Amino acid sequence: MSRRPKRSFADVFKQYLDRAGIMPDRVVIHKTTGYQPEELQGFSKAAKDRVPTVDFIWMRSTAFRMVRKGMEEPWRGTLCRRMDQCYLFTGGYVAWWNEYPGMHIPAPLEIGSAEKTDIVERSKEILTLTKMNWNSSDGIGRYPITILFARRVGELMCEFSDNAIPKPSYRFYV
Repeated sequence: MSRRPKRSFADVFKQYLDRAGIMPDRVVIHKTTGYQPEELQGFSKAAKDRVPTVDFIWMRSTAFRMVRKGMEEPWRGTLCRRMDQCYLFTGGYVAWWNEYPGMHIPAPLEIGSAEKTDIVERSKEILTLTKMNWNSSDGIGRYPITILFARRVGELMCEFSDNAIPKPSYRFYV
């Protein structure tokens, strides 16, 4: 039984260089679980001397809720900080729609970073990436496209045979 060749973070950098002709200035890795020390060490080793900045961001669903005084739900984009925890409302009242496009009290994502970073700036990036799913008419999503797309690719790769080599192009997964 043949096994699919393992891909590494270093392979991703090589493919990026081959396609773009330059290395990126910054890489952001999004996960829905915390980072293990071995992961951080492996990612950092692969990025060393290739990329000046790597951000290790995690996000997860929470049971945290917030109710505003008045008739509106919490605004989309609200960032709540409580001690060392940060909660980002990727859903909520949308001013330009003049409504909340949901059925229940919005639940934020808890977000954090494995290393020191500007969490306000990372929150803005996450919020922007929740509007980038061109395969949906929803307009906004709970998770950024980085997470949604990774889940979609993962679902499709489960269907591959063990000796199949995945295609690197986005068009094969939409």
